[in-house]
Amino acid sequence: MSTGHDGINTTGRMAGWSRLLEMRD
Repeated sequence: MSTGHDGINTTGRMAGWSRLLEMRD
């Protein structure tokens, strides 16, 4: 998964994905 924001750390990316999954559900 490559998002064009390399500045975002993995933790931040995982948190963002968790939020998207929650909103999707």
